[in-house]
Amino acid sequence: MLNLSKMKSIGADLSRRRDLNINELIIRTLLSFESRAEEKGLGVEIQLPEQHMTVVADPDAITQVLYNLLDNSVKFATPGSCLCISLCKEGGKAYVSIKNTGDTISEEDLPLIFDRFHKSDRSRSLDREGVGLGLYLVKTILDAHNEDISVTSRDGVTDFVFSLTLAK
Repeated sequence: MLNLSKMKSIGADLSRRRDLNINELIIRTLLSFESRAEEKGLGVEIQLPEQHMTVVADPDAITQVLYNLLDNSVKFATPGSCLCISLCKEGGKAYVSIKNTGDTISEEDLPLIFDRFHKSDRSRSLDREGVGLGLYLVKTILDAHNEDISVTSRDGVTDFVFSLTLAK
């Protein structure tokens, strides 16, 4: 709980924001999941533009966002499937997509997954250690950055997409 309060305040602290190479941050965070992905036999597909994108954000807070989304993606991916991480630019925003193949999140659960302490029946059976704060923290950090996150889950493919403001 202390970490949650700390991350909420850090995400809102404008003085912590700086120009940040989001390509590099994605790769560094993804590397921390290398052994877990290998243990599950997961393939990893990374689609990053050749030219690095610079966003304005708190590096620690956005690392936490990436970590939480990748953690869930690895945890709930079907063994032997593929994780897909992509980055694109549209207008003045960078969009990060983290996609996995596994159980589809029910339509009833989709609007609730960013709620504090929410755990769907699927996650209770697969993740007995989590308390349902990871996605709440992701949403809180992105809200503090005035950014958006969305999720779709169809036919076993779940895709989280969040935005970050490009540096000028």
